[in-house]
Amino acid sequence: MSRFRFKLQPVLDLRKRIQDERQRELARKRTELAEAEAVLAALEADRQAQREALMRDHRAFDVDALRATYAHLAYLDRAIEDQRVRVAACIDEVERAQAKLVAANTDRKVLETLRTRRYEAFSTDAEQHEQRETDDQNARRYGRAQTNGSNGHE
Repeated sequence: MSRFRFKLQPVLDLRKRIQDERQRELARKRTELAEAEAVLAALEADRQAQREALMRDHRAFDVDALRATYAHLAYLDRAIEDQRVRVAACIDEVERAQAKLVAANTDRKVLETLRTRRYEAFSTDAEQHEQRETDDQNARRYGRAQTNGSNGHE
């Protein structure tokens, strides 16, 4: 009997490539999120260090240094808020990429399940075909043995 051919194999291959691309996209989005969180942490650490320095050395600063420090703290507050928005956007992108990956994975699994079922049906048909062939051979052999046996006794 012929070998198994899944006619939708090119579609399954395409779905696997799409799933791989979605996994790479998710990895990129997670990397972007990690980088954005690292920038946010650095900004927050810088702001904390500036506040501690301001509180510790407040009396040692002249008016210009105080003004510059407060301006820098205000800049850091704005930058932190902007970076929090960026982190939230990255989180949304990661969630969308995860949803796309889940959908791609589901699409691939549907075709793999179909392929498995068709292979099982093919195997069952092949086994039945082989069993019929064996039964036919046995029936012919039995028929010949009956024919030869009855000719030998007459």
